[in-house]
Amino acid sequence: MSQRILIVDDDESTRQVLGRLLAGEGYLTETCESAVKALQLLLSGEYDVLLTDLLMDDMTGLELVRASREVSPALRRIIMTGHPRTEGAGADVEWIAKPIDVDQLLALLAAPLLALSKG
Repeated sequence: MSQRILIVDDDESTRQVLGRLLAGEGYLTETCESAVKALQLLLSGEYDVLLTDLLMDDMTGLELVRASREVSPALRRIIMTGHPRTEGAGADVEWIAKPIDVDQLLALLAAPLLALSKG
């Protein structure tokens, strides 16, 4: 079964590129432009991964990650940023630098699947 990834970024081109790229790799993707909308989607749908930008207009990615713990505790959380990592994100948050290295992102997403297939 394919992982469902919610991509959250206020930059339209980033959303489109990542959505197409990951869909082409077999992931089920949905994109949205705001953290507030992302929280609504998390309440209404089943997602495996939250891939969010750190800096957005309505709410930071860090605030979204914190709020997502309440609505979807088992969700995997990845923050994309061109800035230094922020302290206090929590041990359950993974980070990837912008500009996104496609191979690094795909390896990050595949890691849990590899671990499960070995067990």
